[in-house]
Amino acid sequence: MCLTRGTRRPARQTKPATHRFAHKPVGETANPRASAFDLVHQGDTDLTGWPYERRRAALEALFADHRLEALTLCPSTTDPDVARRWLEWTAAGLEGLCFKLLDEPSRPTRSWLKYKVPVTTEAVVGAATGSLAAPRTVLLGR
Repeated sequence: MCLTRGTRRPARQTKPATHRFAHKPVGETANPRASAFDLVHQGDTDLTGWPYERRRAALEALFADHRLEALTLCPSTTDPDVARRWLEWTAAGLEGLCFKLLDEPSRPTRSWLKYKVPVTTEAVVGAATGSLAAPRTVLLGR
């Protein structure tokens, strides 16, 4: 979604938040492909001082110039309607959306926002360990 704060802040680039296991090495996760959404180093070049928009362009060029078969380029948009449609992808593993300022450099602490799609389900508790007031584990059935 395109968000602005004040008159001098640029729009935020929106990208879907990938499955929570996508950051783990392939083979340790149910997701066989990792998603790339930012580029902070390329060769010996430190890109952390570059604005996100420039880092994203470098990442897209990297994907265009090389066959990166072990990675998927995470989609990105500044169009609010596209971002809203992505929120319907939870069945495909989407957890939510991340928002980054287009002119912001990469920071050691998280400066971007994340919206997680709430997911609820019904379940029957079959058993519990620990006390009922503070169970340690539960066995659920659907």
